[in-house]
Amino acid sequence: YLNDNPHARAKITVETRTARENAALREKYPNYEIERSAPILFSLRAIKSQEEVEQMQRACDITKAGFERVLQFVKPGVMEYEIEAEFMHEFLRRGSLDLPTPPSLAVVSMRAFCTTSRTATNARPAMSS
Repeated sequence: YLNDNPHARAKITVETRTARENAALREKYPNYEIERSAPILFSLRAIKSQEEVEQMQRACDITKAGFERVLQFVKPGVMEYEIEAEFMHEFLRRGSLDLPTPPSLAVVSMRAFCTTSRTATNARPAMSS
């Protein structure tokens, strides 16, 4: 069974690592019957157990706490690595093993949030690089 992206509307412009690995496996083992894991995984993803819902809620709570901490910390002149450290501090303090996304993506999200907030409320300045 191979993993892939079965989303019919997905526009994949760059070949993913998974796609390259799948192609290499198909080439290396041409006589094997290879099937997609997506149909099996879809049914598992579609319905969440109570434990999964609780874990998702915990992840959301930790992420919210991280953003709230950073909102209090961010001001002109703060470096991106300092923002990353604030996120990491809050995530690790609350029991997360790591950031849920690469720090640069978290900072991009923060910039988008601040820009949107400023546009919507004129209350917060956008972060500068």
